[in-house]
Amino acid sequence: MIQRQDGQEAAESLPLSAGRTGSSSDGESWEKRLTAAAQAEAEEELEAVAAVYGDDIRVLRDLVPHLVVHMRPRTTDDSS
Repeated sequence: MIQRQDGQEAAESLPLSAGRTGSSSDGESWEKRLTAAAQAEAEEELEAVAAVYGDDIRVLRDLVPHLVVHMRPRTTDDSS
């Protein structure tokens, strides 16, 4: 899981298990499940960016994502 700049981990998301109408058996509304699905998608995207850029990324805010990425050229060493 990605660490935010303030040292906290991103919140766990809830599954989107029911349709857009009504509520689930635990009383959760579809708006909350939709928000949880959007949060899970944002978390997956943050993890994908972190996998590519590693330590060159800082997460300022995880939902709505705000990132600082230090871009460096990725070139090979052609000194041979």
